[in-house]
Amino acid sequence: MLAKEFDVTTSGSAVDALTAIAQQSFHAVVCDVKLPGMSGIDLFYKIQTLMPDAAARVIFLTGGPVDAHARGFLQSVPNVVLDKGDDLHKVFQAVRSLSF
Repeated sequence: MLAKEFDVTTSGSAVDALTAIAQQSFHAVVCDVKLPGMSGIDLFYKIQTLMPDAAARVIFLTGGPVDAHARGFLQSVPNVVLDKGDDLHKVFQAVRSLSF
């Protein structure tokens, strides 16, 4: 849906996403908290270490209950956190609100 307004790159895994983020600049990184192989939280920490400017542009999505660790993490970072059930308008608004 975001491709209606933005150039969108998708990744099949957090590792692929990290590679893409290292190779080019993205206005936003929309990332699920729970990912196979490497969690969205671990991906964020890697982005924060390797490309600190990109870490501020990560938008997290959650699709259901998160454990205490994930909940604490999401409360500790200033990044936008959206529920997968949120209106798509909120996702567009979150992406537009980021400074580049």
